[in-house]
Amino acid sequence: MYKTGDQDAIEIASLVKAFAAGKAREPIEWDWQTRLKNLFGIETEAQQVYREAYNSPYPHNLTIRTHSNLSRFIEDRLNLLERNGLWGLLFVFLSLLVFLNWRVAFWVMMGLVVSVAGSIVMMQLLGATLNLISMFGLIVVLGLIVDDAIVVSENVYARVEAGEPPRVAAVRGAQEVTWPVIIAVTTTIAAFAPLLFVEGRIGDFMGVLPVVVMCALSVSLLEALSILPAHLAKSLKPIRNGGDHNKGRARPFLARLVNSFRGAEAHVVKDVLGAWYERLLRLAIAYRYVVIAAVVSLMLLAVGLIHGGHVPFVLIQKMDSETVLANLDMPIGTPAARTLEAIEQVEHAVLEDPDVQSIWTVVGAQLDAD
Repeated sequence: MYKTGDQDAIEIASLVKAFAAGKAREPIEWDWQTRLKNLFGIETEAQQVYREAYNSPYPHNLTIRTHSNLSRFIEDRLNLLERNGLWGLLFVFLSLLVFLNWRVAFWVMMGLVVSVAGSIVMMQLLGATLNLISMFGLIVVLGLIVDDAIVVSENVYARVEAGEPPRVAAVRGAQEVTWPVIIAVTTTIAAFAPLLFVEGRIGDFMGVLPVVVMCALSVSLLEALSILPAHLAKSLKPIRNGGDHNKGRARPFLARLVNSFRGAEAHVVKDVLGAWYERLLRLAIAYRYVVIAAVVSLMLLAVGLIHGGHVPFVLIQKMDSETVLANLDMPIGTPAARTLEAIEQVEHAVLEDPDVQSIWTVVGAQLDAD
């Protein structure tokens, strides 16, 4: 079975698998979304198909099995996007929780959700579909769409720590880094924009990738410069006399724990890392011509390795096929029973390999490998 138009390939595959399992009267394991709907008394379409097929099995010895489920590639890519998104949310929240505070971490984390949702809406408006390439673009851009939000939130929080009111810090902090953030996002967009002008089959294949990246980065920029400062202005609390705004509201033990953690963080960042960075920076400035020459040499070396063939360039890597196609040619006039017997011998030999999942044979015709 094949999908047509805007049909959902994953939904069609789930219906086919439910139908085959029902006809064979085999148990089927439903996903967590289906089980969640069942808790509210909702029966999915796949469960209805399974129930109807289970109640009307095929007569005699006729059986039905699924073969070549290509929708699993789309489902695997969706699962990968979901896992990367969840891990990205977790790492962003924990990282900002360690170095800033939970309010900043929460709103930056929500900015990631808004950016992904907004990019999908823009894709819909531009006529782009959610397929393997567009999902790959979302996976690539997941690590980029929080950079501008982190820069803005850190600058706002630094101003709040310096004693500015949250509203003033949000406005001035966002204005201070507006152009650096815009330039950073624009350069990333410019890196993907040339893919829009690729022609031919490769252009048709890769054309949606820059659209997805540009949509996601544009939404993230809008969110970081407008929505995020508004949230920070409302949620951040003023810090007076250099003290922590959690004091007075937290229990003494929790307050001591937070203060000790902040002290350790300040020691590591400012005293240890700051001292090493200052020494390295002074050394680089003192020997600036040596540093520039080393950077230029590394760039020339990288270009030379590529043009010299030491680092091969492959646009699309060749992947091993999961399907093996074999033709059995019999002499002209061979009876069909003899051909079927030979086919069965081939099937038995192939099934001895544990990696083989299923076999599909056609007798009396020729399959074209192209």
